Amino acid sequence: VFLSSVLAVAYLFLITKILGYRQLSQLSPFDYVNGISIGSIAANLATNPKDWAEHLVALTVFGALTLLGSFLTDRFIRVRRFISGTPLVLLDHGKLFEKHFRRGKLDLGEFLTLCRAAGYFDLSAVSTAILEENGSLSVFPKSADRPVTAKDMNLTLPEDELPAAVVLDGKIMKENLKTMGKEENW
Repeated sequence: VFLSSVLAVAYLFLITKILGYRQLSQLSPFDYVNGISIGSIAANLATNPKDWAEHLVALTVFGALTLLGSFLTDRFIRVRRFISGTPLVLLDHGKLFEKHFRRGKLDLGEFLTLCRAAGYFDLSAVSTAILEENGSLSVFPKSADRPVTAKDMNLTLPEDELPAAVVLDGKIMKENLKTMGKEENW
């Protein structure tokens, strides 16, 4: 059981690396179902090592199906819309779209919770709210309620540089220093 558990974890890690990071960050319903299935098969592999070959075949098939689904959703918009869904406009210029609430399986209380989580406690400050395919809420504030930017104030600011660690875990990152045009004495 110990060896089959190690094999299951290693094989799951390999499949996850092949599928890419999208699998980790944005689960479509298709990815979610495959993820649960793959986890279940891996658990069976860990606890029932005598059928290890069958479990590896099943893991490979589910991994391949997930990869195929990812390929198809990247290439074909209709497949993407079917598998991942489409964004739903829940609120637009003060009008709530009840039909979209039902399609998104969301009630007004959950919507208000998502708005608060996005930093909007007052709906009168919201121009448009969209329920994304992954279940998150995108909020487009009214013009008067958007934060002031340097552009709004006709200011020209220098471009920000990507920050880089110069000391990491007690070690000097010489390449990062060199990129910044600095030396160790600095």
